[in-house]
Amino acid sequence: AASKDATFKDAWGGSNADYAVEDLIIEQHTRPFVWGVGSALITFASFRLSKSSMVRPGGALHNLFGRSSGSTKKIHVPPSRIGGGHTTTSTDREALNKALSIPFDFVLSLLIGGSATIFLFDKDRAMQDMAEVPLVEGRSLVSDTLCNDFILEHEKFPNEFWVRDHS
Repeated sequence: AASKDATFKDAWGGSNADYAVEDLIIEQHTRPFVWGVGSALITFASFRLSKSSMVRPGGALHNLFGRSSGSTKKIHVPPSRIGGGHTTTSTDREALNKALSIPFDFVLSLLIGGSATIFLFDKDRAMQDMAEVPLVEGRSLVSDTLCNDFILEHEKFPNEFWVRDHS
C-alpha cells in the first residue's frame, strides 16, 4: 500500500502499482499539453531562426544559395508624412524590429501552442475520466491530496445547505 507521504513521482510515472489506474488516466490527458508546449517551442525557434543573421541577406545560409549580400540602404520618408524631410537608415528600423520581435514571437508562439492544446484536449472525456478516478485512501493520489481538504470544507456548512436545491 502507498504511504500518505507518497510523492508525485511515486504516484505518476513511478513503480508504485497502487497508482497505476490514475497514472494511465492522467497520461492520456497530458498528451495535448505536451503537443501544445512542443508546438510553441518549435514555432518560437522557427521565428527566431528565420530572423537569424545566417538566413538574412549576407548571412552564411543566404549566400549558400547564390544570392548577393545586402547592404544598408537609406530610406527617404516623404515630408508630408512627418512634417519635414527626414532620412533614416535601415539599421534604425532593424533595431526597432529586433526590440519588438522577441516579445511578438513569444506571444504568437504561446498563442499557437495554446490553440494546439485546446484543439487536442477532449474536455468531456477528461471530465468523465476524472470522475472515475479511484478515491481510495492510500491508492489514489487525488484522494490522498484532496479528500481531507474537501471533507473539512464540507463540514464547515450545516447539513441543510447540502440537502436543499441550489439550482
